[in-house]
Amino acid sequence: MKTSTEINSAARIVGEEKAIELIAKAGFDAWDFSMFAMVRYDWTNRCLLPNDHPLCRPDYLKFARGLRNIGLDNGIHCNQSHAPFPSSQPDIPKNADYNAHIFDRIVRAMEGAALLGAKNIIVHPVQHLNYWENQQKLFDMNMDFYRSLAPYAKQFGVKMCLENMFGEDQRRGCLVPDMFSD
Repeated sequence: MKTSTEINSAARIVGEEKAIELIAKAGFDAWDFSMFAMVRYDWTNRCLLPNDHPLCRPDYLKFARGLRNIGLDNGIHCNQSHAPFPSSQPDIPKNADYNAHIFDRIVRAMEGAALLGAKNIIVHPVQHLNYWENQQKLFDMNMDFYRSLAPYAKQFGVKMCLENMFGEDQRRGCLVPDMFSD
């Protein structure tokens, strides 16, 4: 059995490179690269923020190759990745910039995952409607969404994995099923 962990939590403190080294020293066999930092968004004002993360720069492929090499130099590999999240926002004018931006970032994450050596990339579902009132609509939206990404997954040689999501019932203060959880 191989053990793997995500590096996102440690990377926020020490950076991706050092996080890979640390989990290798801790005895893990593989690492999961969550590419959530590829999107910076001001949720209050509903606008994209400038982002200088290396995966957002023109030389992002060099950065991805460098992370892969750090892992291999430390005896571990990237076994999976997470695309930026959330995959969409409600389709209203104030979210237009985000929704136009996120698709390209998910495609870039697929390419980055392939360069890292990850065979799988988790792509979170479109999940911005009330699940119980819109189950079929959400299912149809997600099938369209994943079908639109399928050619890129094939091009880069990665498998898209679906994240089973949960929602929160504010009134009862508990978690409830959501997209792909049932």
